[in-house]
Amino acid sequence: MANIERIREVLDQHPDIAGMFDEDAAIALSNLTETKFTSVKFTKRTLYGLFGLDAATIIQKWKAAAASNPAIADIVDMVDTVVEGGGVDVGDPIVRNMISYFVTLDPELLTQEEANTILALGEITEPVLGTVYPGWVAKARAL
Repeated sequence: MANIERIREVLDQHPDIAGMFDEDAAIALSNLTETKFTSVKFTKRTLYGLFGLDAATIIQKWKAAAASNPAIADIVDMVDTVVEGGGVDVGDPIVRNMISYFVTLDPELLTQEEANTILALGEITEPVLGTVYPGWVAKARAL
């Protein structure tokens, strides 16, 4: 259950919702979500799970590019690891930027769609408040 003070904070952050009638604001607040990043490591096995046999092509492109780019070489080393706790952490902001950089560097290396699929592993979308009722909105406005 969302508390009234938190509803007030969110209304203050979203003037577009604050200007709505209580019923409409309650629906909009109930539908608000936020995306957080979490530590999730991916390996070669994860790539095969995501892309099937196309993972082999992705890995081969990365290995070819690794010869001339140390950052890609590091990613390939981490993806190739099979030890416990190994892999590439897609929740880490630096890794997320590197994966996005691959798309910019060479879309043949990693397409935007492939990058989005990999990056989604480290994202959790959660409701900001959960279910909010019109009466709660009215109470929050009165604070």
